[in-house]
Amino acid sequence: DDYIQEDMYEKLICAAKESEADIVVCGHYVERGNKLTIEEAPRDEVQILSGREAQLLLLQDKAMKNYAWNKLYDKKVFDGIRYPYRRNFEDVATTYLLFNKANKVCWIPDILYFYQMF
Repeated sequence: DDYIQEDMYEKLICAAKESEADIVVCGHYVERGNKLTIEEAPRDEVQILSGREAQLLLLQDKAMKNYAWNKLYDKKVFDGIRYPYRRNFEDVATTYLLFNKANKVCWIPDILYFYQMF
């Protein structure tokens, strides 16, 4: 039911390569019916954060959210980490662990993901 901008992964991969980040995060819209809203403060420039800085933002759950779906991960951050089996909110239980393993997180201002709420 959710969908993405057609060039989402191209932009995330380019940002990962340019920044040498382990995790790249993009913005998202929330779609309710035919209304799109942005529930995070929009940014107008790329931010490069240490894994620790990004993890602190993630844990505050305001500017950056725990959602798994608006991020691109280097597979090395998953070494020894898996999403819990048959658990609701599995991303909340896992994303902060992935950020903890990241040396660098790149946060791009592009809004590329559309989360649908019915």
